[in-house]
Amino acid sequence: MSPLRCGIVSRTATYWPLYLMARDGLVELVELGSTAAGVDALLGDRVDCAATCPDELMASGAPLRIGAGLVARPPTSLLARASFDSVASLRGARIATTSARGSVSTFLRAFLRAAGLEPRDYTQVAVGPTPAQADALERGTVDAAMVTFPFDERLERSGSRKLADVGDRLGPCAFTTINVREGWTRSEEWPAFRGALAGAMTRLADAHGRARELDALAEGTRGEVRTPPRVGYDAAVDLAAVERLIAFMRDDGTAVQGGAAAHVERGVTARARAWLPGGGPGDLA
Repeated sequence: MSPLRCGIVSRTATYWPLYLMARDGLVELVELGSTAAGVDALLGDRVDCAATCPDELMASGAPLRIGAGLVARPPTSLLARASFDSVASLRGARIATTSARGSVSTFLRAFLRAAGLEPRDYTQVAVGPTPAQADALERGTVDAAMVTFPFDERLERSGSRKLADVGDRLGPCAFTTINVREGWTRSEEWPAFRGALAGAMTRLADAHGRARELDALAEGTRGEVRTPPRVGYDAAVDLAAVERLIAFMRDDGTAVQGGAAAHVERGVTARARAWLPGGGPGDLA
């Protein structure tokens, strides 16, 4: 049987379990370049599943659903040129985004709003996913960017200043899910994929496992990785986290119909735990 085609946006630590599956020949990773491209790839049958932020599929109204979880809490950091010393100092700055609306920059704008910065308070520069944003920050064409590990680690080594851990401040909010065409989880291929995904996550469940698989992360992200990241992987769909993303989308001006359950495949493993912020958002400045 041919490996399943799984779309990913870019080469970051978000996809560590999928790198393990690709190394084992269980999936073929297809780089999409954007969250919106995942919707088109699913509808065009160019991929079997797409590991992206689910916001675009929820807003699209297309027959696509969330089939499994991947990463609920954003494994991202807000970094800036060394002359910026706080989130508040970004007022008037040029901040990289994946797109002007939607995609993972939904989380960045939610974070900045909580810090007292509305989109009118800074200039958004849409440059694409994390690798492009890291390059733009290093070249000086933007002043700040929210990037996913290991690009934050690499930027800090080259002189950028870390202003905040976005995931610690936002908590679970459906950063990346495994998205499918409606009904695909009833196919013969799904149980094997879902089981292999859970197995790969188990291999990364503790510090020893992450250390053992660090080479796979370095290979997957195509660069040096010095320390294992703090990323929580979970194949179950966190309904409360999806609801928080929906709230972020609406705050961002993106219309979405229905609640979390309306966008999840029937019969998939989901949990409806309440979100308890780790100390609350606090003073983000």
